[in-house]
Amino acid sequence: MYKDKIDEVNKRLSDIQLATVDYLEHRMFKEGQNRMLVADDVGLGKTWVAKGVIARAYERWLESKELSCEKQYFNIYYICSNQQLAAQNLSKLNFTKDAKCIVSQVSRISMLALKPSNEDVPVKIYSLTPETSFNPRSQQGIKAERYIIYNILSKDNSFDNERLSSFLKGSNDINWNTRSNENSFVIRDEIGKKYIDILKTKVPQPNEIEYTKENYSSVNEKSTVWEILECVLFNFDRDNVQSNELYNEVIGLLRGCVTEACLSLLDANIYIMDEFQRYSKLLDNDNGKSELSSIASKVFNQDDVKVLMLSATPFKSFTNRYDEVQGEQHYKELQRVLRFLYKDAEADWDGYERSRRELYRLMLNLN
Repeated sequence: MYKDKIDEVNKRLSDIQLATVDYLEHRMFKEGQNRMLVADDVGLGKTWVAKGVIARAYERWLESKELSCEKQYFNIYYICSNQQLAAQNLSKLNFTKDAKCIVSQVSRISMLALKPSNEDVPVKIYSLTPETSFNPRSQQGIKAERYIIYNILSKDNSFDNERLSSFLKGSNDINWNTRSNENSFVIRDEIGKKYIDILKTKVPQPNEIEYTKENYSSVNEKSTVWEILECVLFNFDRDNVQSNELYNEVIGLLRGCVTEACLSLLDANIYIMDEFQRYSKLLDNDNGKSELSSIASKVFNQDDVKVLMLSATPFKSFTNRYDEVQGEQHYKELQRVLRFLYKDAEADWDGYERSRRELYRLMLNLN
């Protein structure tokens, strides 16, 4: 399916774009370099290059699927700074030209909890934004996420559903109605149990929640998210100012657990990271010390997943004093990208640094 579209993409590439796609295919699929960066000026067709790489990756997936039949879908994840940019570029990246391939219902990792509405197509294109997908405790989230939480917890029968609904209703949810959304929010079977298991075993870090508040009197540093929710629901009063202060904290914990449950569903074949400098913190490796890096690590460190990074922002391999005053750290940014690209591969970083310093010493001595 869609084999004819692959040739169509290749024919529409310019010579330089085709050469770039050929090179990327060779490095990523023949030499096993899973992470590659395409850095080029605006208007030279990086999106077309990405489209070409996706088409080639799909072609290879079809060949492997005929042999093994392991994966049912070819999954593309497009990561960019905002949904407006994603809406503009998803159709450009969709080499199939089949609108059903774009999974519009999923805009963040937590939304993978829903059963896909396009199960009949082999290619699925998702878009994620770092601020919403990799930082789950940012404010109340969206109404759809809280419907997912309600849908799972209400079926467990451990809480008063009316009280649960009142708690999960956002401060601006005028049309909040859990019953009217039961049919449109069909949760994947494996997510419900996994989510509840996480709630019952996950203990928040000290910086994730304030235990000193009055409404947390029955919980402590060893309490699970489930126990915290039980306590807060028992005391929750929407008209009480203190209850409202607790709201975002607990909703954030519940949303974070949905994201954690859904990480196992990120069965990606290829990630496209567009203008990643705008969210370059995803490239950091702090051994899971922050939740952002922990989620990013689980996303990008899947076995044999390809990551194609796109950038129109020039990299400078040095930072002068003026740059530092302006808050720019070009060289550190370059190091961050290089370490992400090479992942765990052995690299002579000390040798690279010596060569870099020698190069600039020679450049400074030029007349």
